Amino acid sequence: MCFALFSSMPKNIVLSSIESERLIKLFGIKVPDAMLVKDSVDALLFAEKIGYPLVLKVISKDIVHKTDAKVVAIDVRDSRELFMNYDLIIKHAKKITSDIDGVLVQRFVHGDVSLIVGGKRDPSFGPVVLVGAGGIFTELIDDSSIRACPVSNADAVSMVDGLKISKVFDGFRNINLDKRSVLKVISGVSHLMMTHKEIQEIDINPLIINHDGAFAVDVRVIV
Repeated sequence: MCFALFSSMPKNIVLSSIESERLIKLFGIKVPDAMLVKDSVDALLFAEKIGYPLVLKVISKDIVHKTDAKVVAIDVRDSRELFMNYDLIIKHAKKITSDIDGVLVQRFVHGDVSLIVGGKRDPSFGPVVLVGAGGIFTELIDDSSIRACPVSNADAVSMVDGLKISKVFDGFRNINLDKRSVLKVISGVSHLMMTHKEIQEIDINPLIINHDGAFAVDVRVIV
């Protein structure tokens, strides 16, 4: 996962996925139910608690681009798939590093639209917020909007409405999405950037949108 839509700047400390999710939850941004586990048995116990389908992600400071490293399994539907995928992603991770925090077992969020929402401290404009088409094709699709903080609700509406993908919020092909939840995420990121001056970058990608709201499926925070 990357935030290449902004110009690069020196990186400091990258918070873990768990720390990043805890932080954004304080600002009203939803994240799927999840738990960091150390073995497949604990993964199974948590899976039985929250139900399937699930996502499995290896957590390691040495692995940033999880999809490219093949340390993510999505839409895991039963215990057999859980054990099989758990062993497989750990195997891939160990080819890269021995410093593995564990595996994040996360509820799989179904959604019709994937966005990226992020914040960064621009050398000229100060803290800014971006929203755009998300997922693995973020860097290939030129569909984004940026505003300087603080971002008002009217600014957030303008940012979303200015996207090519915004048509999906107007009933395109009878897709039912919660647009207000996206505005809330944009506002939350703006507030976070304004409140915590030490934060250099926030990257929520993907932000999955469905009729129940907007869910930050993968989060990275740099301080």
